Amino acid sequence: LHPILYTQWRSPEEALNSQYLNEKVDVYSMGNVLFRLICKHEPWNKLEPNGKPLKEEINEKVKNGELPFIPKAVLESKDYAIIAIRQAMVDCYTFDPEKRPSARDITDRLNLALTKAKSSLGGGVRKMK
Repeated sequence: LHPILYTQWRSPEEALNSQYLNEKVDVYSMGNVLFRLICKHEPWNKLEPNGKPLKEEINEKVKNGELPFIPKAVLESKDYAIIAIRQAMVDCYTFDPEKRPSARDITDRLNLALTKAKSSLGGGVRKMK
C-alpha cells in the first residue's frame, strides 16, 4: 500500500515512517473510528474549516500531532455518551505512542461509562450483545 493514499487513517508514527510500530497504531485508528461515530463523518474530510486537505497536507498535520476538525456540537455536547466517547477518542489520538492508552484501557473506560449511564437511568440502558 502506498503510504500517502491512506493518510487520514494513519498514526503519527506511521506518517513519520517510524521503524518501531506496535499495537498503539491500532489504538490511534480506534480514535478514528470513535471520531466517525460521534462526528458522523470521516476524519479529514470536506467538513474541515478550509475544505478537505490534500493527502500530503493531512500527512503533515498528522506528523505534527494536529487532530481533524471536531464539530462544535461534539465539543460542547452535554450528552454523557458523547462526552465519554469524545474523551476516549482524544486519548486514542495521543501523539506519543508510549503515552497512548491501550485498547483495553479504552474499552474498560467506555464500559465504565456505560455502567454509570445505566445506573443513572435506573438500568434503562441495555448492554450491547
